[in-house]
Amino acid sequence: MFKANQPNSYIPSKSIAIRPEVVSDVGQNEQIRINVPSFSGFIDPNQTFLKCDVEMKNCRGQLVPDPNGGIHSLFRNVLYRDGNNATTLELNEDYNANKSLLNHITQQPSVIHKRELFSGVQNSIGNTADEQTLYYGVRPAIAAAADATTPDESVRTTNKIEIQTQLNSGIWKQGNIIPASAMNGLRIQIDTENIGRACLYPNLFGEFADKQIDPILMTSTTIAVGDQKRTDNANYSVVTDCDPAKNPFAINDLLYGGNPDGSGQQQLGTIQGFYVNGGKLGITYVPLRANDKGTTVALTANTSVLFYKVDDRATTYQFFLPTDGAGNVKNGLQLAPEYVLSNIELVVQTVQPPPAYVSGMLKASQSEKGISFDILTYDLVRVNQSNKSGLFQCQIPTLAKRCKSLFSQPLSVINNRSLAHSSLSGIVDAAESYEWIWGTNHYPSRNVPLGRYSLEYTVGSGTFGSEPLHVSELQKAVINIDEPVRNLHLIKQHFCVARSLTKYGQVMDLSTQSLSLRVDYGAGTEQKLFNNYIYALRRITISRGMVTASSTMDL
Repeated sequence: MFKANQPNSYIPSKSIAIRPEVVSDVGQNEQIRINVPSFSGFIDPNQTFLKCDVEMKNCRGQLVPDPNGGIHSLFRNVLYRDGNNATTLELNEDYNANKSLLNHITQQPSVIHKRELFSGVQNSIGNTADEQTLYYGVRPAIAAAADATTPDESVRTTNKIEIQTQLNSGIWKQGNIIPASAMNGLRIQIDTENIGRACLYPNLFGEFADKQIDPILMTSTTIAVGDQKRTDNANYSVVTDCDPAKNPFAINDLLYGGNPDGSGQQQLGTIQGFYVNGGKLGITYVPLRANDKGTTVALTANTSVLFYKVDDRATTYQFFLPTDGAGNVKNGLQLAPEYVLSNIELVVQTVQPPPAYVSGMLKASQSEKGISFDILTYDLVRVNQSNKSGLFQCQIPTLAKRCKSLFSQPLSVINNRSLAHSSLSGIVDAAESYEWIWGTNHYPSRNVPLGRYSLEYTVGSGTFGSEPLHVSELQKAVINIDEPVRNLHLIKQHFCVARSLTKYGQVMDLSTQSLSLRVDYGAGTEQKLFNNYIYALRRITISRGMVTASSTMDL
């Protein structure tokens, strides 16, 4: 409806940078509200993008936005309403998880580099003295003169990077010119995400879980039970077998010691600085204990391991400074990490259609019939898994009548807010098969096997077998929502199940019967939250100055 007779008749007029209603820095669990004014006229969605600066603060180690989405990982929900704030045009719930769902399928080397340049994606860390990363400056080398008494306390600097990316919403991807003047403008609301769900550490070297793959050994003198009281000395130190160039620890980290199997854990103290001893990493720390209490577990040289915990890095805590070894007041403060968005703008490209077209469109928008256009978007139905193992079935209520594809993303509940693991990627968890049920119809007509994703083979590192039927179903579903399929190598790491409902551009009415999903978990161990996405066409109509949007209109 909004395409001129001659494609070249659209004349780009100007770009407008629209600031949020409240112009201030934005962090986690806050809102960004942008009001696109009606005088914008006609907007080209293909040339409209969000622009802002991003900086990570108070981080120990290289905490970055989840590489599955970069800047998109920081947005939980995105809401679009007309200028009168009367009609919801599109609601992208769990926007970041949905962006993560297809990111790996649509990428190739050039796309990966583009996302690094424009969407703030950092996949790895630079851990030597001459490597700078996207969010962090060059790592400072440990001073040659540093020792256990006067350690090097240098802290890695952070970078403020500029983002310029298009929001992953149907309203910007539908290809039609948006008549902002006929809609009395456009209102956009973006809810930012909790940092525990939005960010993670790309590298966990030195972090302790149940078992360390590459442990860092303590090589200095054995620490006996009762040693290292704060009244004895303000500073203590240990020497490790770690290469200083690969130092995974950070200033103000809580340092732990213990056995490689996880037993005998002992909190040593707060890291104050580093030094080099015999070509190996030395660590100076201040005990975080009461004055009259030393270590409670003995640590043995060349046997005990040293580590930090990611959970500690996610919180604010107080610690003792080296100067008050005999005091009882914790006067040092480590703040919790945060991300900060600043200089936020929505840059819209306005265009000028032919005058006759503008006059006809505005006249039609005031008529009873009105004007309309379609966007391809999704409705989200969340279902908490009731059983970890065995057959699981979830009902997916929907009244959508012009559906394209179904996607279901099983997210880990225990890692829902974890800086150590992606909170936005689906997990396999020993799934054996799945099938969609619509009324009495089975889609596909036989169960889709998934067992190979739980098996790892000895060929290569982490090699696994793919399930041809699952890959075929996933590929068809992605193509049916007009997304390119470029990479099918990371299905296990970003797991989801999918079904294409139509082909050749057709649509399917799901409102007449009930829809459900069955997944058979043979020996599942994790509780999961299923994000079920129903992709369907939504009709936006402008009639007599009123805007309506519906996915339940008749075919």
